[in-house]
Amino acid sequence: MTDRAWHAFARTWIDSNGDGVVKDGEPPLRNMEIHVDAVRNRLTAISWPAITNKDGEVQFNVPIPGCSATVFEMYVDVPEGYRITTSPRIAVHPDVWESLGTARVYYFGFVFDQ
Repeated sequence: MTDRAWHAFARTWIDSNGDGVVKDGEPPLRNMEIHVDAVRNRLTAISWPAITNKDGEVQFNVPIPGCSATVFEMYVDVPEGYRITTSPRIAVHPDVWESLGTARVYYFGFVFDQ
């Protein structure tokens, strides 16, 4: 079995209207910690907490030894003063890396908690 890699991006943004959908004019949210864990290995961390850049983005390139049927979970640390408008945890199943050249984008939206 050949080794493969899972390629993905995570994006965080201020979801001004709280609808969970990125719209023009909604600014990125930088310095957010994004985590990826291997679910089948009792949520073993498979990457360091990645920090979003000034554009609210972070890229993941996670090796999958032997192209196993690994299931990942991606989640974000919700900072104080914010509330998340999207799912706080996203399951990533093996079928998402069938196309090696395709990177997925996972979104995490936030509003100010008042």
